[in-house]
Amino acid sequence: IPQVCMNFPEYKLLNNEIEVAVLIKNLDSQAIVNAFKKLSNENYYKELAHNCKALKHKYNWQTEEENLIAIYRK
Repeated sequence: IPQVCMNFPEYKLLNNEIEVAVLIKNLDSQAIVNAFKKLSNENYYKELAHNCKALKHKYNWQTEEENLIAIYRK
């Protein structure tokens, strides 16, 4: 699901890989309103939704489970 997120480094890295969110720099009410206005563009929202579906194959419990087990084994 496309989302509005803070522009934290990890979210920025993920969004640079494939855009799935509107990133905001602060929790100012106007920044939040502007982000949701951007998401209200149907074509933009559909693009982000499509990207989310593509990314779910990379970031899911089955994949992350293998990474976590590898960390514990070390």
